[in-house]
Amino acid sequence: MALEKGIAFSSSSSEIDALGKVGRGVRTMIIPAMPRHSAAVLILAGFAFLLTSCATLQVPVSEPSFSRQHFLSATQDGISIGARPIVDEDEYLKLFDDFLPQIGIVALWVELNNTRSEAIELQPANCYLQTGNRRYHALNIHDVFERYYRGRAIRMYTVGTDLTARQSMEKVAFPFGRIEPTLKRNGLLFFEMDPALVSVWDRRAILCVSNIRLNRGSKISLEIKISHANP
Repeated sequence: MALEKGIAFSSSSSEIDALGKVGRGVRTMIIPAMPRHSAAVLILAGFAFLLTSCATLQVPVSEPSFSRQHFLSATQDGISIGARPIVDEDEYLKLFDDFLPQIGIVALWVELNNTRSEAIELQPANCYLQTGNRRYHALNIHDVFERYYRGRAIRMYTVGTDLTARQSMEKVAFPFGRIEPTLKRNGLLFFEMDPALVSVWDRRAILCVSNIRLNRGSKISLEIKISHANP
């Protein structure tokens, strides 16, 4: 849809087209034509706003490394899972430039080793943190970013920056899906969490990996008490 005059602002996309061209399905607010000086001031103010508001989640550019000291593990029927909770604010700032638990996101580094002679299947729905009688399910990459934007009240960001961050996250996030025999997978695993539990979640939570599907239709489950990583 082309606009004859004015500037189009997207209310459902992060794209702003100063030429007035808006993609299909995007709602627009049209600012009527105005004197050239006023229009220039408005455009400069808009760019200044973009520079301060077009933030996205910082993602590690490479696979982070962690000391094995606080790793926890569980093994059953040829499947072993190791987990290292990310708890300290300094660690979150180093990895994500943000203390994510404040907005209801916690992270663990997870390693899974399939030593069986058959493939297994693992999906986000199979993973959750149990605290008392509450379950906090694993988040996929899309959910992590959407929850981040909502938690930090970010309503505008550039599509390119967002896409680059999501692609980077795919390289360091735990890769769900089919895991072939004798293969090992690792990555960051994110969970929703009540922000009120920021200071205590790691002392109460149990990592549950349930109903891991085996080729023959049977399923197994594993549990790791996160509190054991912080004696």
